[in-house]
Amino acid sequence: MKIQNTHITGAKQNGFTMIELGVTLVIMAILAAGMYSIVGGKVDDAQAQSYAQEIAQSAMNLKNRHATQPPAVRYQGIDVSSAESALTQTLSQSIDTGQVLLDWGVTIDISSSNNMGAAGNTNQKWDINGLPEAQCRTMIALLADSFATVLNSSNNVIKARATNDRLEPSEIDSACSSDSNDIAAVM
Repeated sequence: MKIQNTHITGAKQNGFTMIELGVTLVIMAILAAGMYSIVGGKVDDAQAQSYAQEIAQSAMNLKNRHATQPPAVRYQGIDVSSAESALTQTLSQSIDTGQVLLDWGVTIDISSSNNMGAAGNTNQKWDINGLPEAQCRTMIALLADSFATVLNSSNNVIKARATNDRLEPSEIDSACSSDSNDIAAVM
C-alpha cells in the first residue's frame, strides 16, 4: 500500500505553525514582564511615599499629644501600643505583636530617645527596619523633611537639621545601600 502525499504544491498555508505561535508567546511574555517591572516599581515607590507621609503625620500627632508634658519625660515608655491612638488609620490597622508591619516585610518600632543631645526622653524615635533599597531612598528623603534627625542602623547621624536642608545623594546612599536597610527618624 502506497501512502499518497496530500500536500498540494503551491497552495497557500492557512494559520500559524507551532513555532511561529511559540515565538509570538515568548515575545509577549517578555514584554509583559518588562511592563510589570516598570509599573510594579512605580506602585512600590508610590506606596513608600504614602507610608512616609503616614509616618510623618503619626509622628506629628504624637508630638501634639505629648506637647504639654515636661521635656525630660515627654515620651517615657512610649511604644507602638501606647502610641496607637496617635497613629494614622493605615498604620494602626497594621499593628501586629507590638510592631507596625508594612509591605516588603518592613517593621516599625516607636521608642523614646535622647539622640538629639537633650537629657531624658525628649524625643520620639521611629525605627524602620528591613526597607528595600528603592523604598528606603524614597522614604528617607521624605522623612528628612519632617524629622529633625535621620540615622542609619548604627545610629550614626546622617542628617541633623534645624532648617529644611535636603538630604544629599551621598547621605541617602549611606543609609540605603543594601536590600534590607534599617533607618531611624527622631522628632
